[in-house]
Amino acid sequence: MLSNKLYQLNDSNLSQVIASYTGGGDFSSPILIKDGYVYIGNKDDKFYQLNASDVSQVISFYTTGGDILSAPTSSGQYIYFGSADQFLYQVNASDVSQLIASVDLSGTVYNTLLIGNFLYAASNQNKTLYKLNASNISQIISTKYIGYPLKYLLYYNNYIYLISDNSYYGYRIDPSDLSILDSFNIGPDRVGGHPSINEDYLYISAGSKLYQLNATNFSQMVSQYTASSTTRGSVISGDYLYLSSDYDTYILNASNVSQLIDYSPIDGTVPGVIANGFFYLLSNNQKLFKFGRPISEDTVCLWYKNSTESSWKFGCTARNTTYLNGTQQDLDDFPVYWIGNSLKVGLIDKETYFNGSADSLIIWNRTLSSDEIYQLYRYPLIVSSDLTYILCSSSSNGYDFDAQIVSNGSDELDFYATINFSTEGSYSYNISAVDFVNHSTSTENRTVIFDLTAPLLSMSIPENNGLYGNITSITWGEGEHNVTIWANDSAGNVNSTTINFTIDLTSPIISILSPSQNYRTRNTREI
Repeated sequence: MLSNKLYQLNDSNLSQVIASYTGGGDFSSPILIKDGYVYIGNKDDKFYQLNASDVSQVISFYTTGGDILSAPTSSGQYIYFGSADQFLYQVNASDVSQLIASVDLSGTVYNTLLIGNFLYAASNQNKTLYKLNASNISQIISTKYIGYPLKYLLYYNNYIYLISDNSYYGYRIDPSDLSILDSFNIGPDRVGGHPSINEDYLYISAGSKLYQLNATNFSQMVSQYTASSTTRGSVISGDYLYLSSDYDTYILNASNVSQLIDYSPIDGTVPGVIANGFFYLLSNNQKLFKFGRPISEDTVCLWYKNSTESSWKFGCTARNTTYLNGTQQDLDDFPVYWIGNSLKVGLIDKETYFNGSADSLIIWNRTLSSDEIYQLYRYPLIVSSDLTYILCSSSSNGYDFDAQIVSNGSDELDFYATINFSTEGSYSYNISAVDFVNHSTSTENRTVIFDLTAPLLSMSIPENNGLYGNITSITWGEGEHNVTIWANDSAGNVNSTTINFTIDLTSPIISILSPSQNYRTRNTREI
């Protein structure tokens, strides 16, 4: 999705806009942030340098002869970017209006790679990879004709990976010798999204599939995942891969992408970015979403029992390994589930409610060892600085608990949980605690009335648009008046009503014009 506005948002609260800049066309290139500046291209043919602290402030810009679609690259004192005018540009990073060098590559460049003293650029139209002098890109060192349009460049383990947009092929080339080229067939679908590479794997989006290839031997297909719609690219954070598609966003196991960790019904027409441990995605509905890391990066433990069980169970998950009562084994109907950034206590999966009781949810921001989990099951909890703790329970089934995690900073553990009611009515709940030898206590049942209806309010006097000689309860002056009365109930619902009325205190004036005072006549007069 394109827009002519660039927004600077509060990372702690994305609804707060700190500053914005309106370009002459749509902003269509990725952003580069460096040394207090934001660098971005626009479809008004300009490459902008903005103040990163206040993007409404333009530092400088450089005007090319076409739309700027490419991702900018930095080498310290220089910024490199391509334009639809088929030129590649090198500008001063401190003042992008200063051109250092340019070169005609006879095609659009979407991204570049800086390796040592050389800049590598792929021209989409003329299907050629260029090796340029990074200090002066007008000096072409060598070229390699590939034969297919080239859009994406990746560098890993001393090789450049070239992925052709809208074709079935990818390539690997030695940057020190462009004559050494290997090609591989990706699959039955044309590549349509941004690829990613991490450790030993290359991930390529094509059609509705994500392919995981062996980066060293890319003829070897490791795994694949089929999305519900066309995939738009992927990004990697640690052990997880975020995949965007036209309808949904997926979190997959980066070591085996056939394993779905979680998903969100948010369409991602762009791959998204990873920053500060969070995944940011711009959706087609004009909203920016921020996702936290999956729960399986942490350790989660909970006491629970379903409605048919008499004994409590202690379940834990630690980086995709599950434990029951302190020993490693599969968990059945474990009532903890993440949807986006929300932790749902009482859900087994995204659609199934837990039927039973659950207490004492405990979360660590690291992966506990099997011995630590066993000790946690056998002995009382010892508070530590890496612990986050939540305690919540319900006396009834079917509630959707949205538990808010509060980091532990002392021996006092703070927690709270929100029950998401769907309809008006009366609800009962309690809070329970269970220690590690199954001693338990709980509060009394409390009732909450969920009320969305505003109080009824009517005014009998004065009537709307009424005319009155006097209103005795309040002293009013003569003329037109309006009165508004508000009412609110204990749930905070508010209603109001307004009437208009007129007060007239002046007697009517009567005068006889004819006959005049003391007038005498023999004739009959009509008045």
